[in-house]
Amino acid sequence: DANRRRRPRFFAEGDAEVIDGVQRVTGEVQQLSECGARIAATEMLRPGTNFRLMLNVLDVRVALKAQVKYLVDNLGMGVEFQEIRRGDRPLLSYVLSKLRARKVEEFVDAEVVTEPLAAALG
Repeated sequence: DANRRRRPRFFAEGDAEVIDGVQRVTGEVQQLSECGARIAATEMLRPGTNFRLMLNVLDVRVALKAQVKYLVDNLGMGVEFQEIRRGDRPLLSYVLSKLRARKVEEFVDAEVVTEPLAAALG
C-alpha cells in the first residue's frame, strides 16, 4: 500500500470544507500528502467528482481544486489535488514539514535499552 504512494502521507487533524457547486460539506482531514488527502465527511461525493476544497490544518488555510478518487467504507474520501493556487503551495509545504517533524518527534521520546533484561532488573 505504501509503495504505490507518490508522496509520503501524514496523519493530520484539521477541518475540511468541500464545495461542490452550491453544496457545502464540512469534514475532517485525517491524512495529508503533497498530492492528496483523506477526508472524513458526513456526506460523500462520488468518485470522479471535481470540487473546491478548503483545508485548515495547524491553523493554516489552503485552497485547492480536487477530485474524489475513492471512498473508504462510507467513512471517508480519498481525494487527489488537481490544482493549487501559487500562493497556497508554500503553505501546504509548510504544513507538511510540520507534520513530518511531528511524526519524527513521536519516536524521539522512546528509550532504547541495549543491556539484557536480566541485567536491567538485577
